[in-house]
Amino acid sequence: MIGYLYTDVPSWVMGRAEQMERNDTTMIYPWINAILPLGESSPGKQRWLQHLKTRYPNAEAAAKVWGMPVSPTYGISWKELAR
Repeated sequence: MIGYLYTDVPSWVMGRAEQMERNDTTMIYPWINAILPLGESSPGKQRWLQHLKTRYPNAEAAAKVWGMPVSPTYGISWKELAR
């Protein structure tokens, strides 16, 4: 045997075939697809938003990186990302 690999965590990125089967609003990261539908006050959603706030200067920058829709007229706020 040359090597052995075992993982007990879900895949961090969807495979290309699975991406092709989904619509345009599905993230390629399965764990984000589990967080997005959570309520805005849920601990998971709040922690993810805290993480985004430390990495991006504003909600619009975070939304663009993560492929979320941003209104060309009104932009997007952190509160809207929580929804």
